[in-house]
Amino acid sequence: MTGQVQQMRSLLECVWPAALDTARQPFRSRTWLAALTVVCDRDGGDLERTRRLGMDRFERAVRREVVRRGGLKPSLRIVRNLFAALTDPAGVIAHRRGALERVRFLLADRDHAGASLVEVESLMTGVVDELGLTVLVGSITGLSVLGAAAILAETGDPTRFASARALVKHAGLAPREKSSGAFTGRTKLTGQGRPGYAWPPGGRSGAPNAPIPSTPPATGT
Repeated sequence: MTGQVQQMRSLLECVWPAALDTARQPFRSRTWLAALTVVCDRDGGDLERTRRLGMDRFERAVRREVVRRGGLKPSLRIVRNLFAALTDPAGVIAHRRGALERVRFLLADRDHAGASLVEVESLMTGVVDELGLTVLVGSITGLSVLGAAAILAETGDPTRFASARALVKHAGLAPREKSSGAFTGRTKLTGQGRPGYAWPPGGRSGAPNAPIPSTPPATGT
C-alpha cells in the first residue's frame, strides 16, 4: 500500500500537482480519495468533462463514493478545493489522461490491499482470542491485541525459550551498556535478533511496549 501511494504521488506530481495541495494529508483523507476516484473513474481522467458536471453534481458523486468507502459525509472544503484544481494548467497535460488512468488502477489495488489487511488483522486477533490471551494482552500497557498476535507469529511458542531474557534477545530488545572505566554511557538496545521480528520502529530504540503500528485508516475528512 505504501508503494501504491508513492506511485500515485509521483504520477500526480508530474501531471496534476495541484490535486496534491487540496488536502493536508491527501492519501489519509477519505474525502480526497473518494474525489480522486470520481475524477479517474467517471471520465477516464478527462478533467474538462468532470468540470462540466458542475460543483453540485460533483459533490453528490463524491458523497456517494465516501459512503461506499465507509464514511458518513465528505469534507466540503476538500471537495471544493479539488473541483477548483480541475482547471489548474500545471503539469504535463499531454500525459495527464494516461497517468490518471494508472492512478485509477492504483486506487483499486490500494482498496483491495486495504480490505485484505483488515481481513488478515481480524484473523490474527481471532487466534489470540482462541488462545485465551486477549484479557492478558489488554492488561499490558502499550501493547495491542494485534501487536501481540504479530509477536506470537514471529516467536512461535514462547515456552521454547529457556528464559524471558532469551525471548527478549530473540526480539533484539536486550540492553547493551556502553561504559569504559568510570564513564557510563547511555544504555541502548542491541537491535540484534530475528530481522523480521514484528516489533515497532520505536521498539528497538527504547520503547519495547509501544504498540505495533498499522496503516492509518482514512479519516472522515
